[in-house]
Amino acid sequence: MECSDADGCEAAALKLRDMQRPDADAELAVHRIMERVRRGGDRSLFELTEELDGIRLKKLMLDTDEIGELASDVDDDVIEAMKTASANITRFHSDSRPSGSLLRFDGSWLERSYVPLRRVGIYVPGGIYAYPSTVLMASVPAKIAGVDDLVIFTPPDRDGSRIRYIAAACQLSGVKRIFTVGGAQAIAAMAYGTESIRRVDKIVGPGNMYVAKAKAAALSMGLVGTDSIAGPTEILVIADATAYSEMEMIAYELLAQMEHGSGATAVLCSDSSELIEGVLKLLGEIISHSGKRTAMNLERNFASVHVRSPKLMGVFAEAYAPEHLFAVGTVAEEIAEGLRNAGSVFIGKYSSVAFGDYISGTNHILPTMGTARFSSPLQVSDFMKVVERQKLSSVTAEKLSGFGSNLAECEGLRIHSLCMRLRGDRAAAEKRR
Repeated sequence: MECSDADGCEAAALKLRDMQRPDADAELAVHRIMERVRRGGDRSLFELTEELDGIRLKKLMLDTDEIGELASDVDDDVIEAMKTASANITRFHSDSRPSGSLLRFDGSWLERSYVPLRRVGIYVPGGIYAYPSTVLMASVPAKIAGVDDLVIFTPPDRDGSRIRYIAAACQLSGVKRIFTVGGAQAIAAMAYGTESIRRVDKIVGPGNMYVAKAKAAALSMGLVGTDSIAGPTEILVIADATAYSEMEMIAYELLAQMEHGSGATAVLCSDSSELIEGVLKLLGEIISHSGKRTAMNLERNFASVHVRSPKLMGVFAEAYAPEHLFAVGTVAEEIAEGLRNAGSVFIGKYSSVAFGDYISGTNHILPTMGTARFSSPLQVSDFMKVVERQKLSSVTAEKLSGFGSNLAECEGLRIHSLCMRLRGDRAAAEKRR
């Protein structure tokens, strides 16, 4: 793909995004699954798990004792890695807990206070790989926010080889319940509630296209809050001609996100056709020993974009609004420092996206599908909401009643106007006594 000017770069970014949109069949499938859960409750979860995952569950939830037993089977070096990740995530997120405000005037006060949500559901993807890192990325900021009731939903595991890592991360972060239900049916269970599952106030966590669509549907119906659209993973690499010596690192960064499987996308944008050609050649060599799944995904979901000038890399990046952006090269790194439309930005050859995925402390639950234009990484404030309170004095009521009444009258809301005038008149009368 070639871009010679700003309009062309924006058009190219939008074209790539359109190619990545889920089709209507996926939305219909999600709607049907959610309706089955709404009507069928627990029974539908057992049925859907057998139909879609091929696993016949005996029960839905793992309790504290079972979580502890599974966690005990995890090697000490993995536990130490989880503890390090948790400490770094805590360090990065601790200072971001929002504080409220209080305004006092004329004997009145207006207050904005942040309160933690009561109950939050965390979706942890499953399938071939385990994602204990996602447990930490969601539970740590939730705990900092003050959420008391956290519950994990993750697809079932045939032999426990995957779920034990989830259990270990839950034990480390104080999460006491794991439901072995995945996919859109898990989102529906959290949104509607069932006989054994209490509905949550908010759902966070990444997932595949069906999970992302189910979260969006639950939000649109007013059932729950959600974080950003954290769908299939994606990466954009911007690299200028000075990064020619880093082509191997670039190739591996692109391939790393392809490991996540179906739907993952990777884009390389550069002002150097030689660099693009070199990276493509390396990808061809590396892919032969990277596994069939990764190779197929790269073939389907990789694109390269050649821009005429270095600054157009920034234009393309802003329009594409990637989940992950990796910048390498003198000009590319300067551009990356000023970008606003990206979920998480990794600058320089040592800043692998994988560090952010696991251990450095930034969050890996990020907006995808171009929603980084208006959405943010998961953060402490996502687990809180604002309550506004006010108590007005007679002085304030008298001062504001005339102005407020005039506004209400111009909108045709006479009783609103009357409510304010009554207070103003009473305040004036009391002052005359």
